[in-house]
Amino acid sequence: MLQRRASLFCLAALTLLAGIASAQKKKPASKEDLPPPPPGHEYLFDKQDNLLGYIGPKGVLYSLTKLPLGVLTPAEEARAGYVRYLPPVKAGPKEPERRAAEENRPKEEPKARPKEGEKPGEPAAEARPTLAGVIVNKSSRAFHRPTCNSAKLISPKNLGWCETPERAKRLGYDACERCKGIVGDVRPILLEKFAGKDPPPVLQ
Repeated sequence: MLQRRASLFCLAALTLLAGIASAQKKKPASKEDLPPPPPGHEYLFDKQDNLLGYIGPKGVLYSLTKLPLGVLTPAEEARAGYVRYLPPVKAGPKEPERRAAEENRPKEEPKARPKEGEKPGEPAAEARPTLAGVIVNKSSRAFHRPTCNSAKLISPKNLGWCETPERAKRLGYDACERCKGIVGDVRPILLEKFAGKDPPPVLQ
């Protein structure tokens, strides 16, 4: 019985070696040019870098024509000096162009958050055109800071503006006791008071 089992084992080993020998091919021009093996499989090379076939996760060795040649254990692979190889995934024909386009695409700068008092979509305060000056009340003969509440109550017919407090004083106007007549941007109040109309010219 033991002799029979030994004979069967030797026959199986010879069959496997014969299958491997028959599956051996010449060295491929480049391993990278090999097509991908079936999913879960890897190519198997011998010490001389000859391609034997491909091997599955359970150690089943197949020829390049998908013919099963036998089963190899990790120990047998190590003793024979076999090397497994899995070709890298090749990019499609349009992949290099897509990558180049992404690299050359200009990077968008992050949008700045609107500052307090600004609405989304409005230009930043520093980007808006400004018109420095003080608002004058022709009726009360006082000049105000453009953001002063008293300036906002002036009727359009009595509202004017000067470029500097000094100029307003020379014209006979006194500084507002509340805001002190500090210079500011007069454009917003002029646009509000004279919407669709020409604002008054600067007082000289």
